[in-house]
Amino acid sequence: MLKDAWINIKKILLFLTPLLGYIFLTVVLTYPLITKFFTFIPGAEGDAHIYLYYEWWLKYSIANSLDFFSSPLLLYPYGANLSLAATTLFNNVIISFFDIFLPSVASFNLFVITSFSLSGWGMYWLLQYLIKNKTSSFIGGCLFAFHPYVFSKLADGHFNYSTIYFIPLFILFLLKATREKYKKYLNTILAALFLVIGLYTDFYYAYGLIFILVIYFVWLWCENKKITKTNIKVFTLIISLFCLFSLPLSIRLGKLYLTPNDIPAPTMSQIAVYSPDIRSFFIPSPANTYFGKNLKNYYQDIAPHNSVVFVGYTLIALMIFGYWTTRKDHNALIKLWFFLSLFFLFCALGPILSIGSISAINSGQLNIILPYSLLYYLPFLKNILVPSRLIIFCLLFFIIPASFGLRFLIGKIKNKIYLTIVIILVVSLIVFEYSSFPIPLSSTDIPKFYNTLALETESYTILELPFALSTSFYTLGNINASSKLQYFQSVHHKAILGGYVSRVPNRVYNEYQKTPGLSYLIDPSEYDYTSEKKNNLETTIVKKTFSDLKIKYIIIHPEYYVNLNYNKHVQLTNTLNYLTKIFGANFTEDNLIIYNLKDEDVKK
Repeated sequence: MLKDAWINIKKILLFLTPLLGYIFLTVVLTYPLITKFFTFIPGAEGDAHIYLYYEWWLKYSIANSLDFFSSPLLLYPYGANLSLAATTLFNNVIISFFDIFLPSVASFNLFVITSFSLSGWGMYWLLQYLIKNKTSSFIGGCLFAFHPYVFSKLADGHFNYSTIYFIPLFILFLLKATREKYKKYLNTILAALFLVIGLYTDFYYAYGLIFILVIYFVWLWCENKKITKTNIKVFTLIISLFCLFSLPLSIRLGKLYLTPNDIPAPTMSQIAVYSPDIRSFFIPSPANTYFGKNLKNYYQDIAPHNSVVFVGYTLIALMIFGYWTTRKDHNALIKLWFFLSLFFLFCALGPILSIGSISAINSGQLNIILPYSLLYYLPFLKNILVPSRLIIFCLLFFIIPASFGLRFLIGKIKNKIYLTIVIILVVSLIVFEYSSFPIPLSSTDIPKFYNTLALETESYTILELPFALSTSFYTLGNINASSKLQYFQSVHHKAILGGYVSRVPNRVYNEYQKTPGLSYLIDPSEYDYTSEKKNNLETTIVKKTFSDLKIKYIIIHPEYYVNLNYNKHVQLTNTLNYLTKIFGANFTEDNLIIYNLKDEDVKK
């Protein structure tokens, strides 16, 4: 009995050892996050707080019997449809579970570390299934989980794009479901589960997984000249389960597509502008620890298509070596990996080839049209603005043959000392190319004034300034404003004008730009005080409008009025002069400038 128990313990330890290794590496590579675990989150302040906000919104919507995919508290008075927003619903479910034991910020950070660790672990088990070499599989897991693309998304605060653990796990269980009779239905259900997780994490990655599913079954048909009943059952069950569990979101998306004016889709030219320059595949991240500073000018020059898509010379060398070592291998999956890597490479490149200044359709220059131009016309894919985010799939299918090459190299070196030297050399080259630490962190501190507002039971609206309505396409208002202003709603629970929501209908932009008072505050320039009659009329209209919008507090955050290419923060000065003229005196608290619109100016 003791012997059997010890054997079982050893199996569990062997199963978990790679995961523990990835946890350790995640903690090291995300330093100094571990030292500020309860007060900071990773990422630049611009977008990072959106994801913390949606974790709060999940709990708040459930507690108040509200629809998670529709918020009346954002974009007041129009409300926000969150069906196409980066809500990362599944992530938030897990984080909410962690909230039972930890404060919210710590739960969020725990999920980040867990997600990175599982990404490496999932890739490890996919590679173990394919190549059966622990060392090569572990290094392959590191290449996937800690790639510069993933860390660039973490540094940008785009946690939906840095959450990738479900991708290798979907492929693993898809392969098992079609290649193994043992636990066939369990593997099929698990493949469907990770496909659903992909949908509720990010649309880009859901599209990628669906592409893999379709291409894989087409490949099975081409390889076997027919589709077996088993494979038909697997494919049908995956699609059926996916449709079933995606129903809550699919219904809302269906309603959106019945009103196409509510879904602003990018044009082909916009997608071309946000497609990566082909040189970027060979140029390290600007956040690279060793020579990133020397590359910042390059990435600034090619903005906005400054996505980090650097593949890595070590990975390319290992991949080529891997294909060379398997050239006589009759394993047909090798051809599949090659095709999928090319497919996603062309997807990531976007609709036209971008080299230097050649970056926009109809720019008067010779444009080389790429296959992605055809994908643009497929249903739902028209909403993809940044094709480079599909690079993660290309990287995965580069890593698989690279791991074969590394396994071959490890198998040929019998001397343990030489083998250790080779492994250290490979790992050192990867670290040299990929390292990008320390990562930026953002504070989650909330001014105490918002806690005071939380005690007020009346229903009213808050106008945060500088104003920003920021979506995937452009920002109306101040581009320097932070999603942190939206995150403050998690404390005060009052409706706000504006917000950070993907795919906002153009009509909302138009209405805000026509709103008296707000139209000026969006871009406060010099105000004409010369005509007293006109000024009094303006004051009356603005007071009436703000009263109709139930605005009680106007809260100004001076720190976000910087770097606007204006001398002496003229926009802040103009804003204060304008509001003081209309609403009277303000007061300061917690470095905020606050206008309390008196009761007579607020429609109850």
